[in-house]
Amino acid sequence: MNFKTLPLFCLASVLFLCTKTVYAQDYQRNGYFFKPKIGILVRTGDNVPKRSAGNELALITGYYVNSRVGVGLGVGSSGYVNPTFTTFPVYADLQYFFKESRRSPFVFADAGYSFISHKHTDGGFLFNAGAGYALKMGRKSTVNPEIGFRHQGYGFKIGDDTLNEKINSVSIGVSFTF
Repeated sequence: MNFKTLPLFCLASVLFLCTKTVYAQDYQRNGYFFKPKIGILVRTGDNVPKRSAGNELALITGYYVNSRVGVGLGVGSSGYVNPTFTTFPVYADLQYFFKESRRSPFVFADAGYSFISHKHTDGGFLFNAGAGYALKMGRKSTVNPEIGFRHQGYGFKIGDDTLNEKINSVSIGVSFTF
């Protein structure tokens, strides 16, 4: 096992051991939800520089349309290295749960725009899609390990011109739903 994956393995093991059996009648997703999320971004592609990972911190608030579909609005902060800058994304979030219980696999998609704090850089389109597994931790809370693909567009200002670039990453994270 790689030393970098050890913390994620330990977190997943603890979360698995702390969960208990949940039946569909125990919980129905309805109403508003709040979902903080933390994760890492592992760059993908042919010309990826070494030590070029990133991180993300996000807050999503939304509404369950029914027991399987949730829609929301997310804001966050993502840090990247090589090139080094911080983005502040604002995006729409869509979630679909395959089961009506609190223990359920789900898929998600996020799309929006990221603002960038770097002086010579413009923000760009953000897209993130992936899958996760909702694990009941309390009466009205879940912990959700997630993995996905993230596309982040941005532009470098060179004089009067802008060079459009992108960063593609595998996003690995955990979120909590209340």
